[in-house]
Amino acid sequence: GIKTYEQVEHCLSKGVKGVMVGREILNRPWYWADVDRRIYKLPNPGISRREILKRYSDYAELELRNNAKLGHGTILKPILNLFVGEKGARVYRRTISEMSAKKVRPVATILDAAIAALSDEDLDRIW
Repeated sequence: GIKTYEQVEHCLSKGVKGVMVGREILNRPWYWADVDRRIYKLPNPGISRREILKRYSDYAELELRNNAKLGHGTILKPILNLFVGEKGARVYRRTISEMSAKKVRPVATILDAAIAALSDEDLDRIW
């Protein structure tokens, strides 16, 4: 499967109209946050992972409130790997997983506990 920008650029250079990266987005979402600049030659949105988590927390809380069948693990899965490769990433993931299993609410409580393992530099970095 496609795992790097270089592979995407190679496919596009061969005349392919689109490239699907699929699960790679879930595996390394921050890596792919540079897609606007790298592939489309557009400016990136310019938001930090701290801001992403704030927005996602609001979104997740709304979705959990509106869909009783939706579980914590499902709604929080897209942000589990947001810090892959960063110091504290394992503690961040473990905290989310453990607190999700306990159905802690609001979601912001889970994310606040999880980001305690991360540096401000990693949280506030912008592409």
